[in-house]
Amino acid sequence: MGYTRLMGARRRNSRPPRLLGALTVLATAIATVSAAAPAFALSAPGPDLEITKTASTASVEPGDTVTYTVTVKNVGTVDLPGVRFTDDLTDNLDDAVYDGDAVASAGKVSYAEPELSYVGDIRAGQSATVTYSVTVGAAGTGDGSLRNSVVAESTRSNCAADSHDEKCMVTPVVVVQAVPEEPSSPMEPRDEAADDSGGNSSGGTGDEGTEEEAAEEGVAKPQAPGAAGHGPAAGTGTHGSLPQLAATGITGERLWLLGGVAVALAAAGAVALAATRDRRRNH
Repeated sequence: MGYTRLMGARRRNSRPPRLLGALTVLATAIATVSAAAPAFALSAPGPDLEITKTASTASVEPGDTVTYTVTVKNVGTVDLPGVRFTDDLTDNLDDAVYDGDAVASAGKVSYAEPELSYVGDIRAGQSATVTYSVTVGAAGTGDGSLRNSVVAESTRSNCAADSHDEKCMVTPVVVVQAVPEEPSSPMEPRDEAADDSGGNSSGGTGDEGTEEEAAEEGVAKPQAPGAAGHGPAAGTGTHGSLPQLAATGITGERLWLLGGVAVALAAAGAVALAATRDRRRNH
């Protein structure tokens, strides 16, 4: 009996408690689920519709045309029926005019001012393209910015209503060239020859006008030496010739010298003649 009781006790001690086994299974399950949770979060599906909008130029001048291109691509694995997006041109129409030339490579595009709309089916891996243009008007009619963006109705798109993806918008700017000022015409050089001529178009010396002014003021105008009709002629020996001799400079000095020599010679001849007469009388 003692042996039987001892073996029964050993068997009861070797069996694991049922409660401990249940707790072990539960802990293992929790650990497995916790480890798998991040994997499920990372495998959340991304956008199936990728939209990109571009402009033909980043800056324009008044009168230029800007062409916009919107490319819609189905990057998923299933076909997408009834894809829709809109393109609001409100910020374009204050500076430009819509040219009414929107066209789509697949699906349909329409325009109801100020919004351009698209609808179409896009198969997996395929894309559709929409192009249109605007023409910039006169400078100063708007804010100078042609900003506009695409908004897709699908939430599985990078251009959803609350998106800030730069691929969904473009902003060309209107550049106005400064008009250069016309240079002022330079002042004409003064014609000194015309000023010296006194404006006498008849070819005269202008003495007539001076004489008239002097006569009005009661002052006699000095005449040029030797002028015709004004005083005695040069070489008459009168007082009127003295100003002329003084005006002739070196020539006047020579005349005075020759006159002195002539007087000296005349005096010497008179003395010699008197001496000759005396000698004849004495003989």
